[in-house]
Amino acid sequence: MRTVRTDCRHYLGDRPCAPHKRFGAVCDTCEYYQPRGRRVLIVKLDAMGDVLRTTCILEPLTRAETEGGVPPHITWVAGKDSLPLLSRNPYVARVVGMGYEALALAQSERFDLVICLDASAEAARLATLAFKSSAGNGAPARAVGFQLRDGVVLPVDERARTWWQMGLWDDLKRENIRSYQSHMMEMLGLEGDSGEYVLPLEVEELEDARRVLRSAGLSAEERFLALNVGGGGRWEFKRWSEPHLASFMPMVAEQLGLQVALFGGELEMPLIGRLMERAPRGTFFPGVHPVRRFAGMLAAAAVVVTSDSLAMHLALATKRPTVVLFGPTSVAEIEVFGRGEKLAPEMDCLCCYLPRCERRPYCQELIEPATVLDAVRRLLARGGESRLPAVS
Repeated sequence: MRTVRTDCRHYLGDRPCAPHKRFGAVCDTCEYYQPRGRRVLIVKLDAMGDVLRTTCILEPLTRAETEGGVPPHITWVAGKDSLPLLSRNPYVARVVGMGYEALALAQSERFDLVICLDASAEAARLATLAFKSSAGNGAPARAVGFQLRDGVVLPVDERARTWWQMGLWDDLKRENIRSYQSHMMEMLGLEGDSGEYVLPLEVEELEDARRVLRSAGLSAEERFLALNVGGGGRWEFKRWSEPHLASFMPMVAEQLGLQVALFGGELEMPLIGRLMERAPRGTFFPGVHPVRRFAGMLAAAAVVVTSDSLAMHLALATKRPTVVLFGPTSVAEIEVFGRGEKLAPEMDCLCCYLPRCERRPYCQELIEPATVLDAVRRLLARGGESRLPAVS
């Protein structure tokens, strides 16, 4: 009988591992053996953009949890829409969609560290189950973030209390001056700054995205401004106003010499149709695509203009120069890593998180096209577009 190293990261149990399939390796003499290390569970189920920005914790977390030169074995449970964003992440050994499989692993596997970064009952329930199961199996498990106690979501300790209370009280949310990543690092008890977004795109994915852009109307020069007109369905006034969008497009073409590519989802199709009717020559809409292709298309842009949205997170993850327009959501929470500009009007009601409001002009209407164009000019002058996206 051959030796089977079941503690190896590559071990699958029901089929050959990747080193065996690719190189014919066997456990007795395998040079690709990697011990699993400390077992860490991350439960982060929120919206896709929130999941993506949370990847900023992975590098410092991995560094802190490495023992004897062996990095931790990280399992991440996320909503099924977010799974493609975690695909091929070099820090994450296993990605699991919320559902039966996640419930089964929480009950049957042992973890040294259980991290729940969502203050939702669904996430806290799963994390609490995993923590109790691990402790029951004799593991010296630690918990970070949030747990469920007597049916109530509560912070595990004082390090999670600030973020928890900001989610409960609007005035505390408005008073906040720290980034999301800073709060997550505090919750985890990690020193120093966070890492950056981790979204490795393969060469084939980037080439596929460029082919789609060219077929949609991108010129041979392949220099364009990506203008994201969407903002999701939760906060209506996260979107820039239609008149401003319409005015901004010819300014980009005439004053910067860039093509404009419109981006948005199914919710924005009527708006995009109206904008295309008024757009200058060369403006194009590449369509609605899966999220990794969407990221690849943004990665090809000279600069991105967007609201606080999934497009913003994808642009930052692919290291694009990005102008972000804010209104009902927090300016302070967003970290642009020195390659972006954040624009918001002077109003006493910013960061309201209201789905709708009756104030006119509303916040996004007060961000003038000329102001946005000036921010784009500054980013282009800094040479940010020469920074290439991550390619694995």
